[in-house]
Amino acid sequence: MNLNKNNEQLVDKEKLTTNKESKVNKEQKVGKKPEPSKKIGKKAEPSKKAAKKKSIKGGKRCCKKKCKEIVAPSRKYCVKYHHKWEVINCNFNRFKNEDDQFGIKLCQMFFEDDQNNPLQPKGKIPVRPACAAETALSKFSSQFWEKYGEVLLAIAGAITVKKKGCRRIDLEKRAEAVAQLLIKGNFKTLRLMDGHGRILFLILKHLIDQKREDLVDSLKIELVDIDADVHAYHKGVFVGEGCKNIKVIHKDVLDMGISPATLVYLNFCGIAKSVKKVETFREEYKKQQISFVLSFSISRNAAKSIPIINLKNVMESTEFASKLDTGRKGFVT
Repeated sequence: MNLNKNNEQLVDKEKLTTNKESKVNKEQKVGKKPEPSKKIGKKAEPSKKAAKKKSIKGGKRCCKKKCKEIVAPSRKYCVKYHHKWEVINCNFNRFKNEDDQFGIKLCQMFFEDDQNNPLQPKGKIPVRPACAAETALSKFSSQFWEKYGEVLLAIAGAITVKKKGCRRIDLEKRAEAVAQLLIKGNFKTLRLMDGHGRILFLILKHLIDQKREDLVDSLKIELVDIDADVHAYHKGVFVGEGCKNIKVIHKDVLDMGISPATLVYLNFCGIAKSVKKVETFREEYKKQQISFVLSFSISRNAAKSIPIINLKNVMESTEFASKLDTGRKGFVT
């Protein structure tokens, strides 16, 4: 210990400073760790879907079951996916105001359908259409289409927010092509498959637009389907004096006989089970040099089917047929 003259303890300032520093360092090592500084990052930007939901003030969900799309307060169904529900619902309300029981049942058939194929009717409508009293097919078909045509188009997804989507254009072009064949080929009978009747009414409409009511009223029509529910629907729709030339047949159209005076229109949504029969049918008509029209889907599972792809290639070959360009992908005519 260092003492001065007065026996007072001498303090080494440098050493004391050093000891204080070492003590502080020691406390820092033994004591609590300092809290890490919080990182302040950018907030995640909302998805486009979330942004869309926020942008619609007072928006609500689409009325279609299991659909989570948000619609404006003035709408019931989302424009993108279920616009057809809104179109049919508007017509449903119109039919109720007019007390049109056929129209009401037609819409209800669609609303209540829990099957995977809304393009196929599910049985007979127990009341007659409003135009059943007409005595000429040209009048019956014109009035039927004017009254119920929008519903039939909506069921097929052929009415969208666009004025004319690809399905509507496809239907129009196919109907026009068949109408032209009927005129040029001088056919007396039209044999076709047609679920709700869209393509048939459009064919007749094209003939009427060309002032060929005489052909419409004299034309014999064979409406064929193998499905019992579709057959029953046809029997309930095409009634009255104006439909006397329409014969509703419950049979496989590919098993029916060939007639040079009959234009056959084969319209398949799914053709997988009928490819072999269609090939046989095609060969028979080719031998007799009789024109016919064939439409079928090549989308979804059909796009991977070798028999369907082979049939498509044969039908599109220049030696045999001419392809109708309708602008619709996944469906060829």
